[in-house]
Amino acid sequence: MRRLFVSSLILLLIFSCRKETDDFLIWQKSLGTGNAFYIASSPDAGVISAGTLNNKAYLGKFKNNTETEMEYISESDGLFSSVWYNDSFIIAAGSS
Repeated sequence: MRRLFVSSLILLLIFSCRKETDDFLIWQKSLGTGNAFYIASSPDAGVISAGTLNNKAYLGKFKNNTETEMEYISESDGLFSSVWYNDSFIIAAGSS
């Protein structure tokens, strides 16, 4: 009886976790070839993203409707991997 219960529970978990749609996706944005090493929500309900874009260090701030609010792309190769921010400013660090 216990084996039947455990088997039923496992089957229930497998089939209840399998979804065909991405219900959790709120919005997405593609900027080109690159990698995001840091993504976080900002105090104003936007998103801050840092990483690389075409092998250049990239930092972007987006409004909650996917519009670009602020963008910085380095002139030299590198990446931003860490960001600290508040309501007044954004500090990004990485390597070049």
